[in-house]
Amino acid sequence: MNKTFLRTSLYALIGLVLLFSIAFIGSVIKISNSKAYTFAKQYINTNEKVISRIGDVEKFGMFPTGSLDLGKNEVGENEVQIETKVFGKLGKANIVLVLTKVSSTWKVNEFYFKELK
Repeated sequence: MNKTFLRTSLYALIGLVLLFSIAFIGSVIKISNSKAYTFAKQYINTNEKVISRIGDVEKFGMFPTGSLDLGKNEVGENEVQIETKVFGKLGKANIVLVLTKVSSTWKVNEFYFKELK
């Protein structure tokens, strides 16, 4: 193989990695600063299932993910999905919440909890 091809391929690969990294970081920042994520953290902090399984919440994972626009549900409300890792005094878990905003109040439609070892 010639050097020009290898160099071009390497630059293209580096460019793709940078592009995906920037997109991921932007998504994390957007979710972390959203009102939906603030509500999700408050909900998780006070949820009895979470407290009974992993203890009081000590911190949340650094990289929340999800979607701030899943589209409209069957009633016409916009849905969002928040996924985060939660660390408690007794263990840790991955938690997924599907939320809708009714008027100015957030409502939990679905709650998924997976305890981690």
